[in-house]
Amino acid sequence: ETQEILYDTIGEVDGVWRVDELKTRLHGNSLLVDVSIAVNGDISVKKAHDIAENVSQAVYSCQVGVKECMVHVNPYRERDTT
Repeated sequence: ETQEILYDTIGEVDGVWRVDELKTRLHGNSLLVDVSIAVNGDISVKKAHDIAENVSQAVYSCQVGVKECMVHVNPYRERDTT
């Protein structure tokens, strides 16, 4: 349930084209979140960084007890279907 909330929250951030990977783990009563997102590969590093910051803020704001959030940004690529 918590991961669904996080996926939905991250996916709604402007500029996020896909959530590539989401890992959560407990640290006491808090959650540590590692997320990899895909963004438009043609945008500037600054814009990608701003999107990552917005993702981080959204994750902290979603009220599921996140203590730390690490966001990794990937350029968007179509996934292999084979």
